[in-house]
Amino acid sequence: MSHGVTINEVPSGVKPPVEISAGLPVYTGTSPLVDETAVNVPKVFYTLAEFVAVFGPVQDDFDSWTLHEAAKRHFMVDSVAPIVCINVLDPDKADHILEVTDESHILDDDGQAVCQIYGEPETLAVLKSTVVVKVSAVEKTLGTDYTLAFDADGFLVITRVSTGSIGEGATITVDYTYLDPTGVIADDIIGGYAGGVYTGLEVIQQVYPTLRLVPGFICAPKWSEEPTVAARMTTIAASINGSFRAMALVDVSTDVAEIPTYADAPGWKSDNGFDEIDMAVGWPLFKNGDDAYHASTVLACVANVTDAAHDGIPYASPSNKAATGTAAVLDDGTEVALGRTEANALNAQGIVTVLNGFYGWRVWG
Repeated sequence: MSHGVTINEVPSGVKPPVEISAGLPVYTGTSPLVDETAVNVPKVFYTLAEFVAVFGPVQDDFDSWTLHEAAKRHFMVDSVAPIVCINVLDPDKADHILEVTDESHILDDDGQAVCQIYGEPETLAVLKSTVVVKVSAVEKTLGTDYTLAFDADGFLVITRVSTGSIGEGATITVDYTYLDPTGVIADDIIGGYAGGVYTGLEVIQQVYPTLRLVPGFICAPKWSEEPTVAARMTTIAASINGSFRAMALVDVSTDVAEIPTYADAPGWKSDNGFDEIDMAVGWPLFKNGDDAYHASTVLACVANVTDAAHDGIPYASPSNKAATGTAAVLDDGTEVALGRTEANALNAQGIVTVLNGFYGWRVWG
């Protein structure tokens, strides 16, 4: 046993997360890859820095990068950890990648060029291992002629090595492959097991054997609105490794065309089979500043914060507990102003929501 005082410095603006021992959230979704081996494997993160080292700087485009929604909410808003993330974007799947050839750049005064097709946010997800740099059709050598590194925004930067063969202000051409989240479909999230390989949600069966952690919440923000995904989440939650039981946190659609008012949510929930015992159903989105989080993500965070406040013992309900945010919204930004009567009506139909009352925003139900 050690004694004394230990100081652990973290960047200002990012609070050290409170660690929870119950209700471990496992998120399945999409992310750029700094670590290109992080495909269909469970990765546990206790800090924002650990997440960034594998999946890059946290992005605000939660529709493309759904795992970044989880990271931002857990590490930068609610400061609670750990989380487990399973990325399904697979460089070996043709539908998950796009290729760029002979992209031309003139090196700037710092001898750098950024791999970025302007207007294409997916180019955040350049696969470093695929980059080929040429000058006058002659291929250059990584490490000798140039280096590669991701910048603070997640873009891949090429930097000439002064002792190499790329001259100052040179024009270079670049080939590379980048991940395309628009190619992911519900079946990629659902995944499966074949030939000894787990993919998608089925990777949850590997969390305990590889990490010695017990899943508590099964989450797939954005994708859990798909009935087939929600159904598989719930089936897995009912029996993990033949030993453990978890809760699937799923979302009612926030498409304004499908659910223009709160009164339409219960019917959608019933019609799509969101009524299983191992399922907690949330609606709508919950904004914090410019970011809109799925109710399932917010519920996981508030439940974790609640458990942490009770010595890690998951006996207190997250209902009526504080939730950091500024508005409840639909996917087009339309605000949803619920009173207690409306929120209770949703609760009566098995839907968790958020309510702004005398004591501020609360998870309700």
